Amino acid sequence: MATDETAAQGFVRYTCRAEDMQIEARRVGHLRSGIRVFQHLSDYFATRLSPTEWPHCLMATVSDTVSTDRPSFLLVFGADHSVMDAYSMMLAISEIQRIYRSVLTGAGAELPDVGSYIEFGADDRAMGVTMTVDHPAVQHWGRYLRSGGGRFPAFPLPIAPRVTEVAGTFQESALHQSSLSSWVLTAPQAERLQSRSRAAGHSTQSAVFAALAATHQVLVGAQPLRCAMPVHTRYAPEHTHAMGWYVGLLPLEIDHTEADTFNELLARTTAAIDSTKSLARYPFPRIASLLGSTEMPRFVVSYVDVRFVPDAEQWQQWGVRPLRSSELSDDEVYLWIARSTGGIAVSARFPSN
Repeated sequence: MATDETAAQGFVRYTCRAEDMQIEARRVGHLRSGIRVFQHLSDYFATRLSPTEWPHCLMATVSDTVSTDRPSFLLVFGADHSVMDAYSMMLAISEIQRIYRSVLTGAGAELPDVGSYIEFGADDRAMGVTMTVDHPAVQHWGRYLRSGGGRFPAFPLPIAPRVTEVAGTFQESALHQSSLSSWVLTAPQAERLQSRSRAAGHSTQSAVFAALAATHQVLVGAQPLRCAMPVHTRYAPEHTHAMGWYVGLLPLEIDHTEADTFNELLARTTAAIDSTKSLARYPFPRIASLLGSTEMPRFVVSYVDVRFVPDAEQWQQWGVRPLRSSELSDDEVYLWIARSTGGIAVSARFPSN
């Protein structure tokens, strides 16, 4: 192993050759129910995965010992989300399948060449160091946060905090969040939405956020729709299929006042996204440091198109299921809107109260 950074900076980076890596199997034994399997995997990933400890991704297999007609097993891949974005996890699906296929057939896995996330991170940090409070990105974020009293936008509908009595005093306490995942458009419906949007000169992404703005207009009223919007930062070709955290953050605000038609909402949505999308290139942690802010996003909406992820057309056949670990929060609302070969789906986590 070789040290690439000094311990004086707080972390030491070690690298080793790929051929020196080994995988160690650990047999758990027979678990008599699906609930026990779930509990074991949840506890195992919760206690073993960490962004500052090796490894930050683990795999487990669940063998079917009941069915005798066709032996099978379930593969569970877990990763710490602090160091691996959602797109990386989706890429892993294809890579794992190709590695298994390579072992079974003897053919090459044909994995793509990729760039180094470590080097990307170094460049990202170097860019951040050059920024000052006068930088346009810092100024934009400063205005955005000040308009919310120094905080990220909250979910625009009422959320009542959970209040419990402790030693005669009432305190707010966070709950485990609830979640949902639902299809909202079939593949043909998504195609029609795309055609409708393109005919007006806009993208499906704009159509999705325009629909959200229309909902906000009906349920909330005249004030703009405001949320944090994660976007990818895989700008270089060598990072297209790389593993890592390639995510920037946009301060989205859509003014839908007196927007009476879908075309008008589309135009305003596209303008709102275009006016801020360049900010994704600048690391938000550095921006927050320059602003003296320790606030965390509370209302987050993400849109991704995963149709062109390698082997995405096979996910339904493979029974792919993305899962998230539990979270504690009484005010965070996250929406993940994804377009795949099956249509458009929405996943969410939100307060259980």
